[in-house]
Amino acid sequence: MKIYLSFFLLILIHCSQVFAQQQNPKTQAELEERMKAAQKELDKISPDQKKMMEQMGLLPQAIPQGAPVSDKQVSDATGGSTVPEKDLQKITSIDNSPLSASTLPAFLTSAHSYVVTKLKPASKTTGENIYNKLKAEGKTPFVIGNSAVGLWIMGRIEPALYVMGKACMMDAENTDNLNNYAAMLTMCGAENYAIPILNYLNAQFPKNATILNNLGQAWFGLGEIPKAEKYLDSTLAIYFYHPQANYTKSFIEESRGNTDKAIESVKKSSKVIIRTNKTGSVNWAISYSGTTFLFL
Repeated sequence: MKIYLSFFLLILIHCSQVFAQQQNPKTQAELEERMKAAQKELDKISPDQKKMMEQMGLLPQAIPQGAPVSDKQVSDATGGSTVPEKDLQKITSIDNSPLSASTLPAFLTSAHSYVVTKLKPASKTTGENIYNKLKAEGKTPFVIGNSAVGLWIMGRIEPALYVMGKACMMDAENTDNLNNYAAMLTMCGAENYAIPILNYLNAQFPKNATILNNLGQAWFGLGEIPKAEKYLDSTLAIYFYHPQANYTKSFIEESRGNTDKAIESVKKSSKVIIRTNKTGSVNWAISYSGTTFLFL
């Protein structure tokens, strides 16, 4: 399953990188051309691969053809900066006091309580039922955490966030779950809760490319570009071809008008290196929206 997921996500990343090298469409004709190009990329996938991706919710049956829109609507929808605006409210809400082993459990409880207030009631119930079932079956926090990632990949975002929060509360020492929970929080717009967790992990595992990248993505999401770039550059100093760090760097360079540097960053992000551990087995990492989930 891990190998299939990694392969499929590489296909999706490839499609996004192809289109990232192009300017945003400004007219209806350009939008239609882009959609046709996207469908052409999807048509290259074999029937078996496409069927499995559709079953997992990773791929639509076809690129939908929307209702006609005006050139102005297209331009308004695709225009604007390629980087988020600075979110001062969330940035100032981040507690600068570093978390410790003794304060982390309370912070995780606080983060989960915040998340629950944002979930749809049905999603909360689903997440709670899944978590209770796994716990009743005697599943470890590690297994429950991986189940949460599986839910996320299948598009069950809110139940996944609930289950992962509970897994972290079960075992605050499971650093894989902590990293994955922070990644989920970032992708759900709760970067201000993700950053303290990632800072805690960064203190324990300095110069870890996955944690540094996720910190960069979290600060990027808050529009704090100098801090984001600091962590992204640190990631690239360790892993020059880091896919997610390079991809986000391309948006930063594009926002500065550095088109050539942006394209170069996208090209670097397309290079993939699969590393094996001492036993010869493969460690896989799956990325969504720049942050990285770990499967060890």
